Amino acid sequence: MYKFTSRVRFSETARDNKLAIPHLISYFQDCSNFHSNSIGLYKDKLLGMKRAWFLSSWQIVINRRPDIDEEIEVETRAYEIKGFYGLRNFIMYDANKEVCAYANSIWFYVDTTKGKPIKYEKEGIGFEIDEEFPMEKADRKIIIPNDLEKIIQADVLRVRESHLDSNCHMNNREYVRIALDFLPESLELDKIRQIRVEYKKAAVLNETMIPVYYFDEGNNRIFVLLDNETGENFAKVEFELR
Repeated sequence: MYKFTSRVRFSETARDNKLAIPHLISYFQDCSNFHSNSIGLYKDKLLGMKRAWFLSSWQIVINRRPDIDEEIEVETRAYEIKGFYGLRNFIMYDANKEVCAYANSIWFYVDTTKGKPIKYEKEGIGFEIDEEFPMEKADRKIIIPNDLEKIIQADVLRVRESHLDSNCHMNNREYVRIALDFLPESLELDKIRQIRVEYKKAAVLNETMIPVYYFDEGNNRIFVLLDNETGENFAKVEFELR
């Protein structure tokens, strides 16, 4: 288990003065990196071993988004490793220890030389296994119902330097940011209760991406396909509304 405290900054807020959803995801990502670094699993060490962890899916539940200047605590728990999969929870608390948001995430361990998943080598580089955070877990895969019509196809965008992280891939947060950018302006962010993301292919510099939206009004869900111009899928995003 690893925790760190912070305070919601102006630069992290949306126009309603609450923590923006992409920055909420950044807090979870940062907590994971802090945890790895605290036990000596620095990125350079893993790369030297020709190993890396890649995110396969998110399930993020938002009870409320903290306000600007609010004190928060972020926690992560690596609760299971099986084969080449690693499972990790994230929790964001307010100053009263009330849960603002929580998440389940699934990662896979990769041999970077072969570009393929490999069974995790626990000896000498293992995480402590923590207690799993109690939550109702969704499936890793996102299935878009066949009867939904394509409602919006946004303009083609190109992957820019600002989208990338130090892996030279689009940061996992950015897929959600892009999906959020083309939602109807009338949709209040506080109506988003849950976000699921299934990652399929890492987008790199200068690749093109086309967000396509499907609305499931009966179940209060919005699905977003992030594809390239040939239909190859980078990621699927699902927003569940309150």
